[in-house]
Amino acid sequence: MASFEEAAKGVRTGKEVWIVTRTLVDEHTSLAEFLGADDYEIIEPEAEEPEEPAPTEEEPPKKKKFPAPVDHGKIVALYKANRTPVWIADDMGCSLQTVINHLKKEGIYRNET
Repeated sequence: MASFEEAAKGVRTGKEVWIVTRTLVDEHTSLAEFLGADDYEIIEPEAEEPEEPAPTEEEPPKKKKFPAPVDHGKIVALYKANRTPVWIADDMGCSLQTVINHLKKEGIYRNET
């Protein structure tokens, strides 16, 4: 890091000098007088643009997936063959409540708690 005196000496001897500092606009005149040179360029910092979020593609609304239909007759037949609702649900790949609903619809469900 060089001092302003060293920078001014470099300008007077024809060397390229870069001074990077934060200054107010009204201070540029005094800086030029201090350097004693008319050949200078003030480079304004680029204004930082606020980052815009990357555009995202909106996902289409998800369609409600209904479970695959189950075989009502098979549920009733298994239940009448003394299979438990839990066993039937596991065997058929559906929920226990689905099995119970089918058995209630048939009027044969007995709460086995």
